[in-house]
Amino acid sequence: MIDSGLSADPRLQAINMDFYQNSFVTGSYNDQRLKIAYYFRPDDGHLLASVSTGRYASGPPGFVHGGAISAMLDETIGVMAWFNKHPVFTANL
Repeated sequence: MIDSGLSADPRLQAINMDFYQNSFVTGSYNDQRLKIAYYFRPDDGHLLASVSTGRYASGPPGFVHGGAISAMLDETIGVMAWFNKHPVFTANL
């Protein structure tokens, strides 16, 4: 699990993503690639995410690969839509 400090905030509820184990972004085998932990803040309805990247998400030295960034944005937008009961999928990216 990512420790960004969000997990310590008592106003936030961690969103269990165990059902999504095969995801390229949030799957369980991504320790060296991408990892996102999602949190919900009930008082204002905000969804927050804590992101970390590993060595297999590298682009130029010191930067994250643009494709990895696109994958993280794609999944985060999808999670937000599904969380709000709008089933969606990406047709084009």
